Amino acid sequence: LAQPKRLTLLVYLALARAPSRRDTLLALFWPELDEERARLALRQAVHFLRAALGVDVLASRTSEELAVGDGALRCDAVELERALDGGRGADALDLYRGDLLPGFHADDVSPELEQWLE
Repeated sequence: LAQPKRLTLLVYLALARAPSRRDTLLALFWPELDEERARLALRQAVHFLRAALGVDVLASRTSEELAVGDGALRCDAVELERALDGGRGADALDLYRGDLLPGFHADDVSPELEQWLE
């Protein structure tokens, strides 16, 4: 996970809380590549993440959707959002540890993804 774009993809999918369309991921993560090369880059990133973290970490919901597998990861930011959604403010405060990914940056991504990271 030393490559920031792979880590960013994992974080993005974990925080999405819903399947993401592959064409959306291509536009966010590889805006400078044509569709064929961008799809290859996404396939390689997914392959690497599955090899490093286990095959169940990323699930293909359909041929065009990708998501973090159910129960494959624990994400405190998602738990914090769920606590807030459920009206459990004290639990949310216990989970809060500061800014999300402070100082983290991924190169060659779309402006929309850069804004999301901030």
